[in-house]
Amino acid sequence: MSSMIPANSKCLVVGATNPSSIGFCVALSLLKAGASHVTIMGRDPTKVDAAVVLLARTLDDGGDGGGGGRQAGGVVGDLKRPETSTNQHGGTVVVVGSVSANVAWPDTAPHNFAMAAKNTMIQTLAFKYRHDRVRVNGVQCGVIHTGALDVMAKKKKTSVASYAALRASAQPLGRNGTPEDVAQAVLYLASPASGFTLGELLRVDGGLHLSNWWNRQAMLNEYGGAKTQTK
Repeated sequence: MSSMIPANSKCLVVGATNPSSIGFCVALSLLKAGASHVTIMGRDPTKVDAAVVLLARTLDDGGDGGGGGRQAGGVVGDLKRPETSTNQHGGTVVVVGSVSANVAWPDTAPHNFAMAAKNTMIQTLAFKYRHDRVRVNGVQCGVIHTGALDVMAKKKKTSVASYAALRASAQPLGRNGTPEDVAQAVLYLASPASGFTLGELLRVDGGLHLSNWWNRQAMLNEYGGAKTQTK
């Protein structure tokens, strides 16, 4: 893989302790793309330590000549006030959100509101720090098959395979996304290749925004949207 990330780059990934998560995949992809040091942040020391070990082991076993001086580290904490951090050398911030910000689905309204607020935050911070050599951008995900989808299948008392197939059946590309799909978008926004990109909300949704996804009968039946009101 050709290096997309400058070799002296130091990266922080929040929410990367689960090996099936988008965050973990992003952390590994940053290391493979050339970052010299990637630190993952989490609140559970045991999970942070285990994820760091797995990152290092996966990098060494990747067949690309080993770690090549690249390092993975972990820190336990909660990034409550990110704006208190200072960096005179500038950098990039990539925030991962969801296309649900644009979905008018009542059952998921709190989540939709939160994602819409996140989009506003991304663009506001992008404009605020435009002269500080800090670029802020975001990725809006569609249906990505992570551990969260497996949890949803369990809650609905169905198999992961059948639930994943249901979600995929409503996708314009006929499949659900993967953490790797999102990681590639994050790499682009974190790299010099996107140097003239600021405040962008890059959709990685397989074309979901092009279709009336929630109007598919299978989804309406699954989520109760087919109910009609009678007077």
